Amino acid sequence: MPKRQSTAARRARAAAREGAKYTTALRAETDTDAQPAVRPETLRYAEELRNNPGKASADGHTGWTCSVGASLLVDAMTPGPGKLGTLHAVIYACPKHQAAAEERVTGAGYGPEVRQAPPGHRWDPWPCGHVTAYSRKALGALDAARDGAEHTTARPEETDQEALGRTFPGDGGPWVSAWTGDPHNDVNAACGHHLRALCGGCGVCTTCDGCYCAEAAEEARADAETARAYAVHAEHQDHAADCYLCNDERDRSEGYARCWKCGLAFPDGRFDLVTHTPGYCFRLHPQPSGIDWSYLRGQDVRLVGTHYTINGHVPVDQAAPDPADLSPHLTLVRTDPGYEGEESPFNPREWLEVHPAPPAA
Repeated sequence: MPKRQSTAARRARAAAREGAKYTTALRAETDTDAQPAVRPETLRYAEELRNNPGKASADGHTGWTCSVGASLLVDAMTPGPGKLGTLHAVIYACPKHQAAAEERVTGAGYGPEVRQAPPGHRWDPWPCGHVTAYSRKALGALDAARDGAEHTTARPEETDQEALGRTFPGDGGPWVSAWTGDPHNDVNAACGHHLRALCGGCGVCTTCDGCYCAEAAEEARADAETARAYAVHAEHQDHAADCYLCNDERDRSEGYARCWKCGLAFPDGRFDLVTHTPGYCFRLHPQPSGIDWSYLRGQDVRLVGTHYTINGHVPVDQAAPDPADLSPHLTLVRTDPGYEGEESPFNPREWLEVHPAPPAA
């Protein structure tokens, strides 16, 4: 009678069998995926990208002929800023052309870093040899490396003056970077910003190698002064002789006589200018000033506006508005369906039509 195995031994033998099956299946799967097929639509799309370069990236090809898809991504990197470095381009390669892609990246002056393609590329891979560069300079460096040119750096040659750096100019001009690729010397001495990264503090740097903080500070100061002047001007009820904005409005409106944009006359002078708001050209009150609106008291009225009409009754027990008041107000009790009994103040000068109409002068 055979010796009975323990539970632990049986589990160990079953795990070994499963492990062998898994290893065999993985090897078979790896052998199958070693030659992934590139879809015809992917080939057409890659060709379209190469023929139509974009603004943020440019696509090209390494020049070698390969009929299989890319399972590897060979990144063209430079150090800094920070620990991750800067990605300049990607070469899609199969394992057979991995060494050639790394050599191409090295010849262009970058550091090659190899990683697996995303999982989705296993069933829809990119063609081997396709290049995606994030600047035309990087694509040109990779193309030159294909032609056998020597590139010791991916950056353009610096003059002696640029290598030494320039002092921060007093007129607010740009600081010229003296960064040579050393991640320990990556700070602009003028403002403390990273030379190879957009500023994360002030948010106004316009290039990776130049800082325009002095110009931005001058513009911000001028904008703040203008905003303060307009805030003070908005508080002026009458013309202020010491306000340059009041003087400008008076001159442009020919003494507060008419709008300089649409030509509308201002019978009430500066009050009409403020109400009309040149630049937006709101229509003035349709009804003229000087009307005695007290005749509306005790009347059922209909007010016709630009977009809607209001019906209601004007109670008689309220003060009569002054005919000389430029903004007379009365109280209306609505009679419109859904608004019955609602009290609302209104200015009769603001309506296109008022019924009953004012008596003839």
